[in-house]
Amino acid sequence: MEEFLSKHLPRSFEVSQGGIVINKQGETSSQIDLIISNDLGLNFKEHGKMFTCIESIAAAISIKSNLDKDKLEQALDEFASIPQPDLSVIIGDLEGIETEFISKYPSLILFAYDGLTAKTIKKLLKSYYKGKSIQHNRYPHFICVNNKYIIWCFKPYTTGKSDVEFHFEPLTEEQIGKMYAAIIGVISQYNSYTNDIRYEFGQYFI
Repeated sequence: MEEFLSKHLPRSFEVSQGGIVINKQGETSSQIDLIISNDLGLNFKEHGKMFTCIESIAAAISIKSNLDKDKLEQALDEFASIPQPDLSVIIGDLEGIETEFISKYPSLILFAYDGLTAKTIKKLLKSYYKGKSIQHNRYPHFICVNNKYIIWCFKPYTTGKSDVEFHFEPLTEEQIGKMYAAIIGVISQYNSYTNDIRYEFGQYFI
């Protein structure tokens, strides 16, 4: 997956294998399998670990060999651990679309090479989120099991708690490429905001 993304994403993105997401307040995420960041952000390397500022991340991807209940919950825990950004760091012209931007990015994608049926995964998703206070922008954008199906997550543009709907889309043999196109497309759409964004990463050193 890392090689595929490095080959096909725009050059303005950097794909990092294994890393931790941080914010200005010093909050940190769990280890994330793949982090896709823009070329304007800061990275910190400490003791062999990569730490990346949340404000510069376009996507975070969790990769599982076999998506069972434990691996699904592990991935959802990883996404939920990603700290929220600080708007004092994002100083570009985002007036009127701040909530939309924060709701969409980073895109959270769960990719598995094999796994349980889509019907079972949908039930497990509903069970996992029931009663939890997880902001909707830390739900996965979509879940895909290689060559089998995609489960899309539909959520309104709000950073508060809200109902989220999961929709299953089977992949036929003729649609196999759609899964990879979806991954590239969702991440690449981040660039539609970059002309309006500037950063003040000095806030991390205050």
